[in-house]
Amino acid sequence: MRLARRELAPEPSEVSFISPSNMRIRSSVLNRWLLLLLLSPSLLLVGCATTGGIRSQPLSAGTARTFSGDFDPILKAARESVVESGLLIEDVTKMSETSWLIIGKKDASAFSWGELVRVSVEQQSPSVTIVRVLTQRKVATNVSAKGDYAQSILSNMELKLK
Repeated sequence: MRLARRELAPEPSEVSFISPSNMRIRSSVLNRWLLLLLLSPSLLLVGCATTGGIRSQPLSAGTARTFSGDFDPILKAARESVVESGLLIEDVTKMSETSWLIIGKKDASAFSWGELVRVSVEQQSPSVTIVRVLTQRKVATNVSAKGDYAQSILSNMELKLK
């Protein structure tokens, strides 16, 4: 019987070097990777800008500039300036008889997850209109995004309205 037990024992070359402490190390490393894998999508979604989110921001948010003149040419210049700044117009909404919202977007590229831009055009009086530009990155941690389209859009509008 003793011989039978020896035959069942593994040869020294077949013994692996997995000890209980090695198993714990491998298990903790695996657990960390699994945790990172599960949390990664949620980390990317934290702080994501959406069309609904940027639309619901206060109308007073963003960089403002006052324009003098008729409302319709100012609204037209705002729409054209959004496109000329490299954005696609996603939505144009008439909020009231004297205010419009233009939502533009920059799609994701090799270096950016994209951005959303809201241009609010509000007529204050028959000859005074305030235009506000608000830019948000689609992903808050996107450091390679342009960041602010206000200067580009407002400067283009000034040139068009001269």
